[in-house]
Amino acid sequence: MSSVADRRNQQIWDAIENDNLKQALQLCTKRLKKGEKGDYLLALKAHVLTLSISRAQNDEGFADAQALASKEPPVTDVEVLRLLQLALSNLEARGDRYNAKEYITKLWERAIKTKPGDEPLAREWFLRTFQDRDWRNAQKAAMSLQKIYSKKREYYFWAVLSCYLLCRWTDATEPERKLFGALAYRMISKAASDVPDDPKILLSPGRAIQTPHELHLLLSIYRQQGHKVEALAILDSNNLGVLSTAAKGDWSFVRQKLDLLEELEIWEREWDFCKILLDRASSTSSSDGIGENPTAPDTKGDDWRVWQGLLAAARKINSEENQKSTVDRIQSFVNQSLPSRNARLALLDYFAVGSSAGQSVSGPSDLFSACRSHFEAFSTKTCCFDDMRCYVESLELSQRKDYLEHCRQFAEKMLAGKISEKEPRAASFAALINILKFEYLIDLSLNSEPTLTKAEDFVVSCISIYRSSLPLSLPLEPTDTQYGDDSGILAAMGLIRLANFPSEGKCCSHPGGYLLQAAALLEFLLSRSRHNFQAILLLVRLYGVLGACSLAMETYPRLSIKQIQNDTLAHNIFSRISTLHPHQVVGLDHVEKGDRDPSLGLLKALMVYGKSATQIPDLAKMALEKGSVDQVEGFLEFADRLRDSICRVMWTVERRRISRLTRTKFSSPEGPDFDHIGADTPS
Repeated sequence: MSSVADRRNQQIWDAIENDNLKQALQLCTKRLKKGEKGDYLLALKAHVLTLSISRAQNDEGFADAQALASKEPPVTDVEVLRLLQLALSNLEARGDRYNAKEYITKLWERAIKTKPGDEPLAREWFLRTFQDRDWRNAQKAAMSLQKIYSKKREYYFWAVLSCYLLCRWTDATEPERKLFGALAYRMISKAASDVPDDPKILLSPGRAIQTPHELHLLLSIYRQQGHKVEALAILDSNNLGVLSTAAKGDWSFVRQKLDLLEELEIWEREWDFCKILLDRASSTSSSDGIGENPTAPDTKGDDWRVWQGLLAAARKINSEENQKSTVDRIQSFVNQSLPSRNARLALLDYFAVGSSAGQSVSGPSDLFSACRSHFEAFSTKTCCFDDMRCYVESLELSQRKDYLEHCRQFAEKMLAGKISEKEPRAASFAALINILKFEYLIDLSLNSEPTLTKAEDFVVSCISIYRSSLPLSLPLEPTDTQYGDDSGILAAMGLIRLANFPSEGKCCSHPGGYLLQAAALLEFLLSRSRHNFQAILLLVRLYGVLGACSLAMETYPRLSIKQIQNDTLAHNIFSRISTLHPHQVVGLDHVEKGDRDPSLGLLKALMVYGKSATQIPDLAKMALEKGSVDQVEGFLEFADRLRDSICRVMWTVERRRISRLTRTKFSSPEGPDFDHIGADTPS
């Protein structure tokens, strides 16, 4: 195309981008009336017509696209083909009336037959069908590519992946699923058999599996087709196993092997495999160096998945000798100079399950001792409470009280300097805060009849520790997390729980008084620790409970929620927002308009779903072109989860309700397919 034509085409695209379809159509018609010819201009006009909401213009656009698709000789220009497919896809989104998908297929097939040796054209056909999730045509295109250009190994794995996706992601019939699943299995098996048995021999440049991505694809196909025994044999082999050149030290293959051993219920073998991995990790950690090959899997054996496999196998084998050997192995890691956190968690898990199952090797006292030992080792770590919570909950009532008392005594010794004089003061506060978390869990959360006195004493203790931590936090910036933040949050949680007690005997006769105190405390905390995510989120929920939705909307932007986070966090502010606060908040000039107007906020939260419909296929295409064939399935699953998201429907319903209550025009960013959602939902 000449530069003049390019500039004229750009004018049309600018009009389309500005949603001025009338001007775009006028520009196309004007050029055609002047006698300008060209398939690109005709296809562009068809695209403009198919974007219109007018059925008459859609019909005209379809007729123009149909004429180009049936043209002799066939259209072979890639840019024109892309534009025609875009126009027909617009019609396909409006229903099956035009049978647009069939025309798209014929359009590319005719172009390929006209230029059978045009690799860019054939490649473009595959990538277009792949992005549109048209797996049948993608499989045809990929098979054609790998046959014609057999020396390019990427096309072979594209064909394998297409067959696999066709049997997994389409509404194909059962015979089709079996056919293409078996084809994918045979093709990937051929790629595996081409790998030399001797790992010292360099891999052939042909279609043999050479990368971890291709090996992951093989395992996915084998497992989907039910060949789990063969998949396990692959991972045990020298040429494609977990230590092979193709695996390249990828630890995920070790985890896949553990998954296969558990699915096949080969427990003795799993126990032995975990034992080998842990022995290597133990010898590596006890030595001065890190080993000759730090990327090898044997340096990563102290992995929680390995401990899970060891415990699962030990429970299934369930022999006294094996149980004793399992405990001894865990204890050997616990007693190392640098104790293993995973090993301590494994010991807790072993005793917790063993005591609940009534095994003779372990009992409630063993779990209680392990809980005390774990707290002593990790009392100054923020992970302590999260590690211990489920195990403390499984203790008997008397043991919970004894455990809490032991934690207090240990903290007193720490503060008195009897345990470690080198322990920094900040670590002591971390230990005290962990004790407060256990107090809340045992005395208030798990206690079926918590007393008012305990709740008030708990709040007082939390505030006292928080105030004591403030001088220590003075050197920190307001953007940093302060040392005592968790104690302030726990105090707010205690005040919220106090609001639910009966009014007799309470300092505040009205429950709202405690909630206001909690909100004031959180506001003070955030003045010194601006980016404490938990405090901000709790404050948003608290303002919602108080009915102060305008304050909740003022606080919510401080979470700095971006893109996909809206799908998991936006419900904290937008659930039932149409009935709580449908109007724009007045007087918040320092807050962006999109954050003080609930309708605009919902629109912003919905935009991610529209963007994902185009961005995720592009990411899947990029992964495909870079050889990451195993990641494509994850992108497709992610796209399906977003497409079927309940929040996506909820926000559309809320926006429609707000438009009715505020008498504003409703338009869905999801397009015409989403206009029906919430249409009959009562306000």
